[in-house]
Amino acid sequence: MKVLISQLRSYGDIIRTFPTIRAIRKTYPNAYIAFTCVPEMEQAAKLCNELDEVIIQQRLLAPEDHVGHTRLVDTSPLEGALATVKEVEFDYYIDFHGIFQTALFGLMANIPNRIGPGKGAGKDGSYLFYNHHYTGEWKRIHRMKRHVEVAKTVFPTIQLERSMGKFSSDREKPLLIIAPGTSEIGIYKRWPIEYYKPLIQAIIQDFRVNIQIVCSSAEKEIGEKIIQSISNDNCTLVECKSFEHAYEVIQKGHAFIGCDSAYTHIATVEGIPSFMLLGPTPPSENAPWEYVDNSYAYLDLDCSPCNLWDKACPHHVQCMSKLLPEKVYKEVFTFLNKLNWDGCQHE
Repeated sequence: MKVLISQLRSYGDIIRTFPTIRAIRKTYPNAYIAFTCVPEMEQAAKLCNELDEVIIQQRLLAPEDHVGHTRLVDTSPLEGALATVKEVEFDYYIDFHGIFQTALFGLMANIPNRIGPGKGAGKDGSYLFYNHHYTGEWKRIHRMKRHVEVAKTVFPTIQLERSMGKFSSDREKPLLIIAPGTSEIGIYKRWPIEYYKPLIQAIIQDFRVNIQIVCSSAEKEIGEKIIQSISNDNCTLVECKSFEHAYEVIQKGHAFIGCDSAYTHIATVEGIPSFMLLGPTPPSENAPWEYVDNSYAYLDLDCSPCNLWDKACPHHVQCMSKLLPEKVYKEVFTFLNKLNWDGCQHE
């Protein structure tokens, strides 16, 4: 059996396909499982050890000359990827992305079983290209849960498994990782930098832990400001120079605090107890998934969730600015206290 998984882009979205890929692999250990995405996501996809191959496809572009809208898209950039896929002769194509390019790709590749969202779920009329449709909830369902439900359309026996993060007793203190950054496009998902100082100070006062502030190179300045404000030997900065490096660093943690970001999704996928700071994105879709110890802080304001990406927030991002450190720490304390880190809480 040969299966091709499609999720073109976004680090976080690709990471959240991993539990379903692992479930397929466990149920069908001899299957050939591949993944297709755009070039800049290749290294992220390769972090999933259950994949046999990652196949790169280029983005489709609209032709410059489209008089009368009779020429809408140039499909020639897909030629190389289609040749590779056709040579493998896949049996199943599972499209988690659900857009025109991904839906068209499965059809052009002549894959006999094409699975994707039904009418009214995906985008661009993608449902017209599939011959197996997922007809369940699409938006108000956790993304990782949705992925496995989509795959169950053709693989009904696969099951997600609970990931168990464990505290290693050979360490003097457990390692708490805090990731304050998000992608530039998701900047509204960031908790105010100045709020981290009172949060971290409260954690250090109540728990015997080491804290690492983990940031990408692009977010290094954010991490440096937090470290400078704390000035405590128990709190250090780790600059991750690549996504692979970040994955390696986060896997070593015993608990994690972050916003709705790819780094947080890494933690949950790898079974690390996770606490998420949520604002403009809905908890029903993006909170830490149920298969790992988790909690989150969220203000249910009239304007949230909004999924606002490319426009100015008319409410000055109150969903994050009003999520005050005092409120967050009460929930973080409860979260950390449940992890049973024996001897790691101050008397």
